[in-house]
Amino acid sequence: MKKKKHGAPREWTDERRAQLIADIEYLRKTAGKSIREICKILPRRTGYSARWGRETGEALRREYGQARKRNDVLFDLIFCGAEETIPGNGLDRIAAAIQRHALQIKLTV
Repeated sequence: MKKKKHGAPREWTDERRAQLIADIEYLRKTAGKSIREICKILPRRTGYSARWGRETGEALRREYGQARKRNDVLFDLIFCGAEETIPGNGLDRIAAAIQRHALQIKLTV
């Protein structure tokens, strides 16, 4: 049985949530792995461990699910920038977020 960590839970900022979504979506596109697999890998993988090493895979997956549900304008501005928040402009929000926030380090097998 795992022991519960002491102290208050970590606070997630909108910037950190945007980074998480961008890193996971980038790896989904390039590595073709599931969200669950990517979340397990991120805390241990060189390059990503500096950003996500303090989190568990389950915590990352849970926060990713919560972050994907966000649809407020302020989060959209942080997530993908001003031009991508305009409805009907044809720009891809995920691609814009990957460009702005993802580390873009490919997984090696």
